[in-house]
Amino acid sequence: RRMALAAQELSRVPVFEWIQPEGGFYFAVRLKKGLDDEQFAFEALRRHGLLIHPGFFYDLGGHYFILSGVVKPGTFKRAVRRLATLAEEL
Repeated sequence: RRMALAAQELSRVPVFEWIQPEGGFYFAVRLKKGLDDEQFAFEALRRHGLLIHPGFFYDLGGHYFILSGVVKPGTFKRAVRRLATLAEEL
């Protein structure tokens, strides 16, 4: 159920491209605008109180961040909306 929610919410954001995991509760999301993953994670925390991991923590090349799916569905939806807004602002 959470995978379906992630697919629905993340695919609505044109600046995100996500990799569907084979299992687990974490999603690797690529920033299509070429934003710096470390700066994006920092600004997500500073501006929106969202804790995400930059992709370089997981040796992901390119511009990725890691998003947890271990939250309530409403919380996940709000977080994705805030991250989409942040991506547009940067």
